[in-house]
Amino acid sequence: MQTFDELVKAKKVKFRNYIESAAEKGKEIADTFFAESLSGLIKNANPRDFFSRTELVPNLKELIINVLERVSSINDQPIFILDTVMGGGKTHTLAYIYFMFNDRATAITQNDIVNLLRKANMQQIPEVDVIAVDGNELDVRLGLHEQEPFKPFLINGGNKQSVLNEINRRGRPVLFLLDEMLDYFVKRGEKFNEDLAYLKTLAEGLAETKNSALIISIPSDFSDWTKYKTVKDLFGTMHRRAMLYQPVKGADDLYAIIRKQLFEEVDSQTAKEAAEYAKRVYYKEGLKDKMENFELTFPFHPDLIEIMSERLSRFENFQKTRGILKLLASISVDVLKRVYNGEKFETPFITPADVD
Repeated sequence: MQTFDELVKAKKVKFRNYIESAAEKGKEIADTFFAESLSGLIKNANPRDFFSRTELVPNLKELIINVLERVSSINDQPIFILDTVMGGGKTHTLAYIYFMFNDRATAITQNDIVNLLRKANMQQIPEVDVIAVDGNELDVRLGLHEQEPFKPFLINGGNKQSVLNEINRRGRPVLFLLDEMLDYFVKRGEKFNEDLAYLKTLAEGLAETKNSALIISIPSDFSDWTKYKTVKDLFGTMHRRAMLYQPVKGADDLYAIIRKQLFEEVDSQTAKEAAEYAKRVYYKEGLKDKMENFELTFPFHPDLIEIMSERLSRFENFQKTRGILKLLASISVDVLKRVYNGEKFETPFITPADVD
């Protein structure tokens, strides 16, 4: 069985260009590449590249189809909640949807999106006014109804009719993408309930339409449990209750996301052969209980993924999926530098022992 360095040189394992470029130039990957904020992704990401390295896991596919159907007046679901842990894919999900509607010319060239349109019995991406809001970018001195993204909909204090009037004036569906709103609400202190009432007014107004919608992220590991539950319950009391989604759910989703984000190509036959090689070694050593996932995680060793997904995620503020991707990207740059410098590896895998 060829070792990792040999597989790279034989192009049976090919990293994405941003990793290869960083390794060749001896640089680190820019922090903005895995931006932690919605505003950062919208500002810095290239939509075509962003689409190409996004794995559409089952829950994300379902969410996008539901949103496409909603803005096309096909279904009556107006509110969607991304209920997940910090770094669990919520911001990436919102950015994907933003680019899909905001750069339709690029989006329609993506096979993944074409397939989703086909499943929704649609041929084109509808024209939609997308309003993306990063709660950390809002001015905490101002109430929700005074913030620029919301002001036209909540004019003069706002009510459902003012929301409907603004949507009608625009003449097309309106889609709100709200991220990190809990941070804004907490910073508002005693004004929390007042601002929440405005959010409810906005949501109820959108729900009265046939084709406008709101997607909001509400991280379940937010530091203020009471406010998390209050915001979540707000949408649960509406006549048409919000639909809950977890963008990344389970180990299989994580493995698929890692491979799509970091690799341009991983030869499937090589992955199978590497898994069989590992199983033979483990069987010989009597480690039959550790013979799973080699093919799914290849070229990373399952133990390396386990350290990050199970052990590191226990640390406060470790950002789960995003944190794992950032660490693995840095590790990938390091090992690729060493391959370029002629270092020999012992196995087909990148193991914990290979990490600086």
